Amino acid sequence: YLHQVVVDGFFHADPHAGNVILTTDGRLGLIDLGMVGRVMPRMRDALFRLILAIGEGRADEAAARALAIGERREGFDESEFRRRIADVVGEFDQARLGDVEIGRAVIAVSRAAAETGVRVPSELTMLGKTLWNLDEIGRVLDPEFDPTAAIRAEAPGLLRRRMAERF
Repeated sequence: YLHQVVVDGFFHADPHAGNVILTTDGRLGLIDLGMVGRVMPRMRDALFRLILAIGEGRADEAAARALAIGERREGFDESEFRRRIADVVGEFDQARLGDVEIGRAVIAVSRAAAETGVRVPSELTMLGKTLWNLDEIGRVLDPEFDPTAAIRAEAPGLLRRRMAERF
């Protein structure tokens, strides 16, 4: 999924249990492409870096990334924004393995931004919803699956592919 977002810029945005199948050879298949998300090249890196910051427990970095992709509106409260992002990242960082929900964390960042005066792009909310669905599917398929570890393991390769695409 991160490859779809970060490299392709096009992703299946409705991966609920009825749209994901397990093939006879053990691969996952996606059906019903009625809802898809598109991510512009500049936004791909920003979203990926935001997800990495959340997953690695770096609240200041997550706040900076969210601000970089958002638009500050009149009345923006930066100290409250940073406090709320730190709370979200702290909750995520303290979650037990089976309770890790990267999608919920992304949605919470989006909500905190909106409520403190930052307009975030719709791609962030759609990606959060998509990842939230994937969190649930991952728990069903493998209760021991650690999405944070998977993101960390895939990050270098995805970033390399993304950089190669630019040049």
